[in-house]
Amino acid sequence: MEDNSSSSFINPELIAQIKKTELRLRKKLDTDFSGQFRSNFPGTGLIFKDLKEYEPGDDVKHIHWKATARSKKVFVKKYQEDRQINIFIILDQSNSQHFGQTKTKFEKSAEFSALVSYLGKINGDRVGICTFSENVNDFIPPTSKSNQFYHIMNSVHKKPKNTKKTDLSEAIKETKKKLNKKSIIFIISDFFTENFEDELKSLSYRNDCICVIANDKLEENFPNAALVDLVDLETGENFTVDSSSKGIKNLKTFQKERLAGIKKNIQKCGAEFIELKESPILALQNFMNRRR
Repeated sequence: MEDNSSSSFINPELIAQIKKTELRLRKKLDTDFSGQFRSNFPGTGLIFKDLKEYEPGDDVKHIHWKATARSKKVFVKKYQEDRQINIFIILDQSNSQHFGQTKTKFEKSAEFSALVSYLGKINGDRVGICTFSENVNDFIPPTSKSNQFYHIMNSVHKKPKNTKKTDLSEAIKETKKKLNKKSIIFIISDFFTENFEDELKSLSYRNDCICVIANDKLEENFPNAALVDLVDLETGENFTVDSSSKGIKNLKTFQKERLAGIKKNIQKCGAEFIELKESPILALQNFMNRRR
């Protein structure tokens, strides 16, 4: 895994690109959208504030036993609502994400990452990211610092070394190990990965997990164009297929069944899903409408 300190330097050309992204989001998003996002993901955590002497009606679960033993008076812990929320992104940077007709799945995934990061920024929330492919590539803990949006976008666009395979389970393990607050977690991937379900179930136990399934129309509706030269993005293998053949028709059926299976497994793990085909804003809007 790359050292997080590398995220402190951002290429000036990338800064200009990030500023354009920020400006575009500012123009597209109104206060109603950011307000709806906040109401869908409210801050529910409590943080310790102070101690006070016990009064009838106080919850005995909040008794501070050490303070009580020292003073011979019963003290309880006082809490206040933590209005900030933790937003965390787990982003797939593997080669299979670089497939698409007009925009690649990775481009749409990067736009979705920018969207939730920007919403976190304008709402004053803590935002962080873990990028992965074959290994964990980068990990930036959540914070509400003013420049965090730029560091996250830098991490999104930083080219990793090993991208041929996808190992989501390792990214989830790393997140569980380092994330110490209840969080809203967006897992953005095309889910061409195996054996992640147990880790996702464990992560969903104390976090609000939303799996964003990056998809492309071409995967389900491959054109009938006779012989087509293709490249396996994860292995680099070149091959030619007859797009009118029965095998390609079976491939379309396989992709539909694969997506249905992924959605079912995600829900079994206690998480929710968003299907990301085109506009990230529309995909998130539709999801929030379903959540009402």
